[in-house]
Amino acid sequence: MNNQQKKLGLVSVVAVCLFMAMIFLPTKTFADVAFEIHKVENASAPNYDNNGYEEPSGLDVSKPMAGAKFTVVDLTSDFYGSYMQTYLDAHSGAKRAEVYEAYVAMLKLENNTEIKARGSVVGSESGPTEPEHGVVTIPNIPETSGGKDAIYAVLETTPPPNNISVEEWETATMVVGSVPTIVALPMYGDDGTTKLETIKLYPKNEVGGIEKVLGDGTENSPYKNVQIGKGIYYTIKFKVPNDVGTKLANGHYKYRIIDVVDIPGVGLTVDRMTIEKIEGEKGTWIGSQARDDNYADFDVLSFPELYSEPLIGNGRATAGFVFEYNPDKVTSPSAIKWEDLAGATITVSVDGHINHEADVNESIKNKTRYSVWQDDDTVIVPGEDEVESFTQMYKFKKNDSVTGAPLAGATFKISVLNEVGGEEELSFVEETAGVYHVADSTESGVPTLSVNENGELIIKGLDADVTYTITETNAPAGYRLDTTPIEFRPMTKEQLEFQSYDRFGELSESGNYVDGFHNIYNVSETVLPTTGGKGFIVFTVASLSLLGISAVFFMMKRKVKALAKVEDENK
Repeated sequence: MNNQQKKLGLVSVVAVCLFMAMIFLPTKTFADVAFEIHKVENASAPNYDNNGYEEPSGLDVSKPMAGAKFTVVDLTSDFYGSYMQTYLDAHSGAKRAEVYEAYVAMLKLENNTEIKARGSVVGSESGPTEPEHGVVTIPNIPETSGGKDAIYAVLETTPPPNNISVEEWETATMVVGSVPTIVALPMYGDDGTTKLETIKLYPKNEVGGIEKVLGDGTENSPYKNVQIGKGIYYTIKFKVPNDVGTKLANGHYKYRIIDVVDIPGVGLTVDRMTIEKIEGEKGTWIGSQARDDNYADFDVLSFPELYSEPLIGNGRATAGFVFEYNPDKVTSPSAIKWEDLAGATITVSVDGHINHEADVNESIKNKTRYSVWQDDDTVIVPGEDEVESFTQMYKFKKNDSVTGAPLAGATFKISVLNEVGGEEELSFVEETAGVYHVADSTESGVPTLSVNENGELIIKGLDADVTYTITETNAPAGYRLDTTPIEFRPMTKEQLEFQSYDRFGELSESGNYVDGFHNIYNVSETVLPTTGGKGFIVFTVASLSLLGISAVFFMMKRKVKALAKVEDENK
């Protein structure tokens, strides 16, 4: 089946069959009708009956799509005028119904601009009258035009914004628009004699689609939570419209440009984008087969050109690919053709890293936009998708192990297990006193972190899926150094809604246990050795108590000896 035949299979069959019977009915009543247009999700299924008075079988009208706008074009004079005469001259003896069927077939190969040029617009573009039901009602449509039964084209001139359908692609599809719907009046009910005053139309959707996933796309993706300086990987999958390979009456393809752009947000740098796979009805091309100039009649351009340098995200700058039809290109017959892209799913992989601009108070947004250009330069955006990554912080505080008072002067190092199980010390950049972020590859970081005058140490740019180790390298003046490593794991914002950085066993003194910090205690040089915390107080008190008991016992012993001596002298 060629592309034009496929295209005909997609049309909303509104009046082809009915017109064959209706066009000869003797009705010249001058009246108006209303078009009740229903935009629904799964109207992209194979051909279905659209008879004007009932819901087509197989359509789930419970899933409406709001936001589409439609324009009605009167084609009556175009059909009854030059087209009919030209057709009859070329096909002697053809019936009027045959002429009409050929006319509809021709219109299916034209875009909205060309169809509008054939006739006159009735009224203006009409928007939703019942948005919640995806219904657009256009009243006052004349049943006749120029003394003849009217013929209209109903064009979707504004597609529904960001409406996702679940048909035709296992993940998600985006409705590009709908195929022109041709209506020949009058139309009749199921009894064949009652004229319809309200004609229900269910335009057939054209679909594209886009989906972006982090890592392998699972809930446990390692790139949901990230650390500054570390790499990030995600894929972009977009579905090419089914009609990309359909040629119009002018010989041009309906769509001539496809592009997909990545829009990294603040905190994300895109290092590389690669076309990994093209999967379509005509075949599957993987790896170098899907790129390396293996294209027969179209070009694929990357931007920035060849990625001469990474793209640092700011929420506006873009990186991506442009697929553009090029009829003058000559390559191997086995190369991928523009027609092969029809309905195909193209997978693009992206490698990047988290840079030091990442803000722990904001998600790192990462949007993708997918667009197609029609032959008349109309740009349609079949879809956008966005994923988010998060980088986190952790808060420590240095305190006296008895009073809970904050201590200045301590320094630390932080390490993490690397991919081969070894310990890797991280480097940091100081933002303000006691506030650091993990250094990325463009920064000169230091391994030592110092608390501020309030004993506070705040570390940003950490991964909530990673366990880190902090170790003291220098104690506050007058305090003992404690080199015991302390493991900690950053918390997500959701976790912080129910808990803080406070840890079990922190002192009540100075409000340590509710100050919002993970308190690390130091023991003064002037007290007995201890492991720190409340335990050393008990040990000290116990020691002093024992000394007291010994002193009392010694005094009592001396007193007993003195009394014994006096008794001996009195004898």
